[in-house]
Amino acid sequence: MLRGELWCAATCVLALTASAASGQEVALRVVVADPSEARVPRAQVKLEIKQSAPRLAITDQAGEVRFVDLPLARARITVEATGFVPRTVNLRLGHGENSVEFHLRIQALREVVEVRTGERDDATSNPALGFSTVLTPEQINNLPDDPDEMKAQLQRMAGPDAVILVDGFSANRLPPKSQIASIRIRLSSYAAEDHDFGFAIIDIRTKPGFSGWHGMVTFGYGGDELNARGYFAPAREPGQMRRINADVSGPLWRDRTSLSLWFSRGFSYESSATFGVTPAGRFSNLVRVPLDYDRLGVRLLHNATKNHRVLVEFDHWTQLRGMVGQFDLPERLVNTRWDLKDLKLAVYGVLSSRVLNDIRFRATWNGRSSSPVSDAPALIVNGAFSAGGAAANSRRSTASFQLTDDLRMSLAGHGLSAGFQIFAEPSREHNLTNGNGTFVFPSLAAYEAGTPSLYSRLVGDTVVGYEQYQFAGYVQDEFRARPNLSLSVGVRWEAQTHVRGLSNFAPRLGFAWSPFRQASTTLRGGFGLFYQWISADVYGQTLRFNGLNQDTLVILNPGFPDPLQAGTAVSLPPTLFLHASSLRLPYLLRSSVAVQQSIRSLKLMTEVRWQRGVRLPLLNNLNQPLPGTGRPNPLEGNVFQVQNGADSLLKEWFTSLSGDFRRFLWTLSYTLGSQTNQVDGPWQTPSNPRNLAADRGPAGNDVRHRLNGYLTYRFPKGFRFSLSPSFSSGLAYNITTGFDDNGDTVFNDRPASVGRNTGRGAPTWSVDGRLAWTRAFGPESTERARSYEFRVDPGSRGGSFELEVPKQKFQVQTYVQAFNLFNHANFLNYAGILTSPSFGQPTAAMPGRRLEVGLRFLF
Repeated sequence: MLRGELWCAATCVLALTASAASGQEVALRVVVADPSEARVPRAQVKLEIKQSAPRLAITDQAGEVRFVDLPLARARITVEATGFVPRTVNLRLGHGENSVEFHLRIQALREVVEVRTGERDDATSNPALGFSTVLTPEQINNLPDDPDEMKAQLQRMAGPDAVILVDGFSANRLPPKSQIASIRIRLSSYAAEDHDFGFAIIDIRTKPGFSGWHGMVTFGYGGDELNARGYFAPAREPGQMRRINADVSGPLWRDRTSLSLWFSRGFSYESSATFGVTPAGRFSNLVRVPLDYDRLGVRLLHNATKNHRVLVEFDHWTQLRGMVGQFDLPERLVNTRWDLKDLKLAVYGVLSSRVLNDIRFRATWNGRSSSPVSDAPALIVNGAFSAGGAAANSRRSTASFQLTDDLRMSLAGHGLSAGFQIFAEPSREHNLTNGNGTFVFPSLAAYEAGTPSLYSRLVGDTVVGYEQYQFAGYVQDEFRARPNLSLSVGVRWEAQTHVRGLSNFAPRLGFAWSPFRQASTTLRGGFGLFYQWISADVYGQTLRFNGLNQDTLVILNPGFPDPLQAGTAVSLPPTLFLHASSLRLPYLLRSSVAVQQSIRSLKLMTEVRWQRGVRLPLLNNLNQPLPGTGRPNPLEGNVFQVQNGADSLLKEWFTSLSGDFRRFLWTLSYTLGSQTNQVDGPWQTPSNPRNLAADRGPAGNDVRHRLNGYLTYRFPKGFRFSLSPSFSSGLAYNITTGFDDNGDTVFNDRPASVGRNTGRGAPTWSVDGRLAWTRAFGPESTERARSYEFRVDPGSRGGSFELEVPKQKFQVQTYVQAFNLFNHANFLNYAGILTSPSFGQPTAAMPGRRLEVGLRFLF
């Protein structure tokens, strides 16, 4: 019944949309912005249509103007604004809402750039930014109000590997929507200033809170009485979610200093379903796991001068989370605590009319500790069940300090930029994981017989401290090779301690070409080399297991429950971890070509991507047993060395289509991809290090098809409805025998003629939905809309951030949102061990339908 009602509602929404799109009314919406994407108010817009008198209008504070009651004809639009070069565009008007956006060039730049040739000039003016989809204020307003939900939605729009920047900093938290000035989704980024190698960058800029004090308080609740039962759960899982989020911002010093505060607290728990097979038969348990968090932050934005802005931000976040595996008995629960402190300092300033300099400093302190609820030895029966302690007991604290300086200059038709970054990361680690020992049984029959194949236990109790430093610098030039062709050429240099080599130069090349005068079609692409940092904990592992601090006792064919009492037990010498002296930074070679096409209010973008990973790190066992002869050095145990040697290949086709029809906003993206490698990370050991080609296969995160969408419709009287559908084809998984066939103590041996990750799970799909109702009340606001200008590009006079003021002081919003609305069973973690009673079957599932109801108060 519920499903039928939902489909009926969706059909009504689409019908309303089709009706609006097919109506005979013809309207034109004109948006005027400067080179920084900030809106330009008080611009004069002239509309000329044959056999009609010219119509004049002035843009409002949001830089927009709208013409209605227009004929179906060709139109000529001219925009003029003080301090900007005039622009003229020809456009054919169609049924419904027509939209056109102008990006005006600063008048002062006319002496240093070539003569404009039309609309294509904007489409090719900045190749370093790659494709840019700039969200309109209406689109930003239609994003979810909750920052975490908004982050998830933006990643659906940009792609799962998108990197998020907030005011130039990589973000672990999005600001409240009320503090956002602009959101730009950049694709195909080949700027030399970027270390990150995502194919998309979500660049968010915030605005100062000078117009008055504004805030938002949200209460959310979800409980098991609102949720559906999980697929593997024997009953409806007990669970509860209660959260409160609050933020407030406003001026401390009029037109000079603004303050923002935020606070979040969540009290929740859920019940994880675990199942498996023991000698007593199949079992299915519900294990209660906690998930509590607190977050408190403050942000200070100060205008030291008209051209210098200072940012100070501090964020403190703590979380407690319980975790348990799918085959685990309840005694295997482990609790993990995180404590993160994040300090950001920045000075954004203009040194002259053509020179900009940004200095950013960031310091983070990250503490993590894990503790099991049981200290008993762990019992792992491959593919059947796990009992005993979780063997996870560790504490690690890491500090990170980052200094960045970016200098940008506009000179003789070139956009020059240069900068550097310095990273320092001291760490301290006390790791007692597997201190109580672990028995591994290859099958349920071996457990019943009391014959484990392996026993291992950590020996030694040592605190290890170490430091790692990273350095980077870059230079770049952006220039126009032809009136409709722009190029970006740059090189980046990077280096890291504990890694050999200083000649790590990464060339970058980007281009943008607009073949047609009206710039409805644009081609962008490029090529670049991107180095990757090697994580500091890789070096820390070599310090822990260096033969002096800690080692692992390994016994083959041990006794049970006493591993030393067995006639066939063989103890191996201590395990060592080495850091190869020849270890160098791995890198990615990437290229892409993209085409963007605008058709009235529709935007289509399609991109072909290619990426190859070179000298990727892996864990090589230098003393792995040889077939028929044993270990090369019988006096040593396992000798694992972190070294280069693996590679990867990624091929993708990404396409997206978006539309904006009055009250109806939507976007749809599809990715067809293939990713292969030999290992999935530096901690993975190949099954045969002497033949890496045998392990080449689909990557662990290889997903062939991804489909994501988002649509929202604003009904009259404050109602808003949105849907977020998603689809992914199945993940690859590895098929193994369950035994240590080659005697290297690593259970990753595959059957003969079976390649790595040749198993494939089932596709997953879900639809999330949200229905909200907002009501304004209280006295009318006495504030006036004000703008704040700040120079953001060399040679420009500044960006104008329009501060919206509601007509009434207060708003209240009630909402209900659903995750996995249709309660579809999405299976995960397929058992690939041949000895498992569940071989080839899923061992977990995504949560069933989850509902949250909430109340939000805005002022």
